[in-house]
Amino acid sequence: MDVHKINYCNNSGFIIKNDRTKHDIIKSIENKTGINLLTNYEKSYSDKLKSSFKNIDMLVTYITYGKQAYLYLTKLYNENIALIIETQYNDKNKYPKIISIPLHFHESMYTGTLFFGEIYKINHSSKWVFLVEKLHMLQNRSYTNNTIKNVEIINDILDNSYSYISLSPFKILAKRYFTLNKIDENLSELNNNNIKLKGIKFYGLNKPINFYFNTRDYNHKRFKFNYLPDKIDSKTLLKNKKKLIKDLEENTIITSSSKMDIKYSPMTLFLELRKTDNYGIYELFASVDKKFELKKVGKARIKMIEMSIQIINDNRKAFIVECFYNYKFKKFTIVHINKNKLSKYTDVMKEIEKTANYPIPNYIQ
Repeated sequence: MDVHKINYCNNSGFIIKNDRTKHDIIKSIENKTGINLLTNYEKSYSDKLKSSFKNIDMLVTYITYGKQAYLYLTKLYNENIALIIETQYNDKNKYPKIISIPLHFHESMYTGTLFFGEIYKINHSSKWVFLVEKLHMLQNRSYTNNTIKNVEIINDILDNSYSYISLSPFKILAKRYFTLNKIDENLSELNNNNIKLKGIKFYGLNKPINFYFNTRDYNHKRFKFNYLPDKIDSKTLLKNKKKLIKDLEENTIITSSSKMDIKYSPMTLFLELRKTDNYGIYELFASVDKKFELKKVGKARIKMIEMSIQIINDNRKAFIVECFYNYKFKKFTIVHINKNKLSKYTDVMKEIEKTANYPIPNYIQ
């Protein structure tokens, strides 16, 4: 999976770069719930709907100026993963952004849970929150459209199956719902709490109805993402393969004042990995001659998001890891979390010095 680490809300996350991977995630959700995340399932308010408000029990919630998004709790490679699927469209982002973030839910929630809501930054503060509006899927099954029951189960999940951790980019809260006769007092209270409102949303029909306070917020581009074909024909696949090989060859040309034929086989090392106060940064230590004494040799580079999340969720502050020195990045690449006798500090430093004069590929420079 092609991912990049990015700053996200109050912390960080890993954005998925490959549209095909994102398509497969979105398609799997559609197969389970019947919901197409690429399509807007909401109506805009009009006078034609007045009779519905008189004859049907309606519940009302608010719409902020935050980003609308889905929160999907699932498993990838048998690891618990929380994915934010943003639905904001622009000319550069023609397919939804999907970001993996650290969250702490009960194990049962990762069997397939899908929330819809808004990512919102509270005014006059640096605090971000995810405001849950609706639960679409629970334990891999489509959940009830009954709004009252839906709100009840959302609150039950957040009270009993969710806890906020400092690594999370935001805190998760449930949106407030109210009846038609209490719209004025609830909107006044929300405004007093520094929540900037875009409009209100009515639940009661099959599709929610949006009423925006300003006509400029009726954005017809919303949710109009590009579709990917479910299958790729062999000619397209071969063409894409050739392009990838060409790009790889162009990006791995080594630039150096002297030509060198590098035949380098990195040494397998066993080092102690320690967590730091900075998210995603780890330091490595080797053994010195003195008994039980360790000395720092460098920092770790973790390529796989699954291993990174495994380390984050583990309560231990230190691990024994199998790794090798990657001279291109001047860091150690972690291969496995694996108990073994620690490598000696002198051996590690010799390995680093051996590659000090190796030329660096131009894509690193």
